[in-house]
Amino acid sequence: PMLNPDGVVAGNSRCCVDGEDLSRSWRGGAKGLRRPVVDSVKRLLEELRKSKTEVALFLEFDVHMRRRNVFCEGCGPSTSGAELIFPKLLSRKCGATKFSECSYNLAGSKAGTARSVMHAKHGIACSYLIYVSQIGGDFGAWEGRHYSTD
Repeated sequence: PMLNPDGVVAGNSRCCVDGEDLSRSWRGGAKGLRRPVVDSVKRLLEELRKSKTEVALFLEFDVHMRRRNVFCEGCGPSTSGAELIFPKLLSRKCGATKFSECSYNLAGSKAGTARSVMHAKHGIACSYLIYVSQIGGDFGAWEGRHYSTD
């Protein structure tokens, strides 16, 4: 589901209609602001955890304004290397994905992101943000082209 419908309708991509950056509000958020869709996803995951239902993969999608290609940002690294499996499969099946551009570093500014909270609080080791470039690709069949549904 789209987690920012009110913001998108108002012409925003990251901020909800209240002006909060939803991509960084998963850990808490500003006092008094309501994030009903984000809060609903968090409640759903808590219910799944209580019912002992394992969530193996969590994906969020966003557009990147400056970098090219499709790439993932994950959490890690782990000792097992499990977080590398999904990006590797994605790069093999999606010709626009560059595995070498995927990263697994959670810097301080990323602590409130969905993938960070899903990894740390809900124990979902394979939590990723998949970025799709707004300016297209720079290799293979996508070199110099924008992504489209055509």
